[in-house]
Amino acid sequence: MNLTIGFSVDLDHLAEPKTARVLNQMLEAGCNAIQVHAHPDLLKSNPGHLDLVRSFSYRTVHLPELKDSESSRELIQASLDLGAKISTHDYTLHPTGLDSFGWLASEFGNLLSIENMDRRKDFGKTPADLTQVFNELPHAGWIFDVNHIKTNDPSMALADEFYNRFSSRLKHYHLSGYVNSRLPHTLLADTRQDEIIAKVTDKTKPIILESLGANDLDRFKEELAYVSARL
Repeated sequence: MNLTIGFSVDLDHLAEPKTARVLNQMLEAGCNAIQVHAHPDLLKSNPGHLDLVRSFSYRTVHLPELKDSESSRELIQASLDLGAKISTHDYTLHPTGLDSFGWLASEFGNLLSIENMDRRKDFGKTPADLTQVFNELPHAGWIFDVNHIKTNDPSMALADEFYNRFSSRLKHYHLSGYVNSRLPHTLLADTRQDEIIAKVTDKTKPIILESLGANDLDRFKEELAYVSARL
């Protein structure tokens, strides 16, 4: 089976010419999915990189933390502008810090997806939490962050509960290794937590690897090979 797989890349944290080189190397290595993080100044500082981002067949924008339509207007507009520039397939949102959710549909439409949260957050960790969100956003998708499940339930039984409840909404997966609160996302090639990879039961859905930061992006081939061999 041909996987749709790639990495989360924070373009704002990469200096020229490293950004273009890394994106080209990812494409050459067979990555066909990418997640980029929205920043207000991204379109000004890295316009040339967006042509490369559009070369990936699946493109998703990770939204910053939002509060409400009025106070978050600049962030919302920057995110929408970025999404339009790369013809995004999805806007991924953490549901924390919000008092209501229905208003988000008028901003992001049917491209909005909600991600389940890790143990450090006060909301979004349980299927009941996400049910509350989806009651207000009936057309929203779900982003299955398996690392976040691991932080809440080392047995991983919670992963099955989430999947059984929300599989019809599944947009894509987030995978990465987990060590502790000081290193919440790292390489699965280092942690060898194959139980995280094993929860990718629908391999037709895109997979975004959130394993790498700006300082270790050069290890992406190692991580890609490790995860791909176990899928």
